[in-house]
Amino acid sequence: MSKKRVFISSRIQEMRDFREAAIKGIIQAGMEPLYFDSTDPKRRWPLKPGVSLILQLLEGVKTSDVFVGLYGCTLNTNWTPDGYTKHSMELEYETAQTARLPCFCYVVPPGTSLDEDMNRLRKEVMKNAVEFISTPDALYTDLLQKLEKFKPHVFISYSSKDQKIADQVFLQLNQSGHPVWLNTQSIPKGEQWYDEMVKGLRETDLLILIVSENALASKWVTEEWKTFMKMKKKIIPILHKKCKVPKAIQKLEMIKTTDEDWYYKLLKAIEQNL
Repeated sequence: MSKKRVFISSRIQEMRDFREAAIKGIIQAGMEPLYFDSTDPKRRWPLKPGVSLILQLLEGVKTSDVFVGLYGCTLNTNWTPDGYTKHSMELEYETAQTARLPCFCYVVPPGTSLDEDMNRLRKEVMKNAVEFISTPDALYTDLLQKLEKFKPHVFISYSSKDQKIADQVFLQLNQSGHPVWLNTQSIPKGEQWYDEMVKGLRETDLLILIVSENALASKWVTEEWKTFMKMKKKIIPILHKKCKVPKAIQKLEMIKTTDEDWYYKLLKAIEQNL
């Protein structure tokens, strides 16, 4: 599976030790840190010559899978791009929110003296859940735990002819906090798709089988659910289109998409089995 990208938003000097701890945690979780450091060109992603810096920063946020915000005491002197009235860190956070990225934000404890602009950003950030900064080691431990939970634990097995329902399940589960392995999203370009599929089956804990005549006729779907059974892992079948179901699948509790509350039944089954 391709490495998930984690964008880090922070002041360069003020939060350097905490950012280094975050980078360490991201790498330990098997993910790729993405950040801008104007003081060390060797430790940032390559910038495109002739392209607006703020555009590249915000594109970096949009193309990431997770956003990490490290917020200290100062923001007044943070860069404000030409044509904008807000600092770059404010724009990064707003972009992450608009893109609906999972955001793990860390702020200094209550009672800490803040400058005017950081106080404004902090109020915005604290509208959602945050963690209070204590030490770099504590941040490393906390972020690593969060990122480990963010790894895909659910594998969706389906026929490409049922792509619409597969995409719907993928989107809804991610929004519900359950990262999902889906071939169209989880296999990087240029990789051997079969090897990546096998790796995905091995690294996930639960398989959602979207049942239809097309799926059961598929050699690859059959291999996926049979492999999961051999590994004695949990399978949750979703009956998408009525068809003749193999006896091995009939023995499992089936969720029917014709039920009005089918998604919540699926969500409950996942949370009971992870």
